[in-house]
Amino acid sequence: MLIEVCIMRGWRWLEGWLELDAFTYPSVLRACATSGLIQVGKQVHGYALRRQDFSFHLDNSLVSLYYKCGKFGEARAIFDKMPAKDLVSWNALLSGYVSSGHIGEAKLLFKEMEEKNILTWMIMISGLEKKV
Repeated sequence: MLIEVCIMRGWRWLEGWLELDAFTYPSVLRACATSGLIQVGKQVHGYALRRQDFSFHLDNSLVSLYYKCGKFGEARAIFDKMPAKDLVSWNALLSGYVSSGHIGEAKLLFKEMEEKNILTWMIMISGLEKKV
């Protein structure tokens, strides 16, 4: 509860005094995701939409926020609307599916991926290992 109060007060302070950018949005969203504060995260998301602030960093952070808070439909919707996806984007969503036990969705996403790196394989292997 204390962390929620701190983040809410911090968000209100940030909103009034600090220009949010590609680096500060992810920090605020990461704090919301870690604390499970989906409502604050949605406020930040709405603020970014109103200001038309879009970036890889913001989109990837939103994907992480929504899947960490159990909102997989929202995470996938953000991912699908991204104009361009990098490997971080794909791995973020893949990690969300795997960590929440949605291995079927993870397999489908894995097959969609044109590029994979060692982290991609590690995420997928860890998910398959948990399933066994």
